[in-house]
Formats: sequence, structure tokens, C-alpha cells
Amino acid sequence: MAVAGSSGKRQRGSRILRAIRYGLLSLAVIGALAGAIYGAQRAERFLIEDPRFALPGPTEYGQESPNIHLSGVKWASRARILQIFRPDLNRSLYLLPLAERRRALLNVPWVREASLTRMWPNELAVRVEERQPVAFLQIPFGPMSRFALIDGDGVILEPPEKVR
Repeated sequence: MAVAGSSGKRQRGSRILRAIRYGLLSLAVIGALAGAIYGAQRAERFLIEDPRFALPGPTEYGQESPNIHLSGVKWASRARILQIFRPDLNRSLYLLPLAERRRALLNVPWVREASLTRMWPNELAVRVEERQPVAFLQIPFGPMSRFALIDGDGVILEPPEKVR
């Protein structure tokens, strides 16, 4: 009978040790998760608040930001495209909503496709593909008529102001 009693104490002792191990393991996992969350939060704060990541505005009124690189624009309004990024000037590039700005670019006349690329620490590359007119279109306008252009997708385009 003495053997059965010591066996019960050993089982109880091993259960307590197992519970302590699981408790310590749980605390370690919770601590690691808390540390990871804290580290991610600090990194995000750094990206938002550090001035090195701010997209600078133009150096003088009426000029373009030197850190927004716009390519592919021939007929679309360059000023209207750059106006889309006005809310992002002097803010962190991390906060720039790429999908929202791309949708706004697609609403600019003559813009068929657009892509945006963050170039760290504080530059933005904007690539625009313009629509290609395939025919003239005569639109009746009362006793007169006016001309427009139409592209291969059936989008009616106003003739650019730069050409006749």
C-alpha cells in the first residue's frame, strides 16, 4: 500500500509541473504577442510621424512638387492630375491611399489607365496611359455642331486645348 500512495503523490506532482510549464509557456506566448503588437504599433507611428517620410509640397506657390514624378501625360490636364494629390502633400507617404487616388485619376478625362508607386522615403511615381482617339465625332448643338473625339472603347473625349 505504501507503493500506491507514493504513486499518487508522483502523479499529482507531475500534473502540477505540467500545469506550471503550460502556464509559463502561455505567459511567454502572450508576452511575445504583446511585444510584436507593440513593435508594429511603434513602427507604424514612426512611418506616420517622422518628417523624412512626408511627401513635400512645391517649393514655391504654383509649382509642382519635386517628389511627384508624373509620366505618360500628353493630352490630359497635368494640373488636374496633380490636384488629386494635394491632400497628400506634407503628409506621410505611408498614409497615401493608393487605390483611392488611382480611382480619382481614372476619372480624369483622357486617362485610360494609371498606376502609382511609393518610392521610399518620400517620392511618388505616377504613370498614366492616355486614351487614343480613333475617330472624330460631330455632335449637333442646336443650329450648330461641335466636334469631339472618340476612342476605341467608345468614350467621347473633348479635344485638348493645346491643339486644333
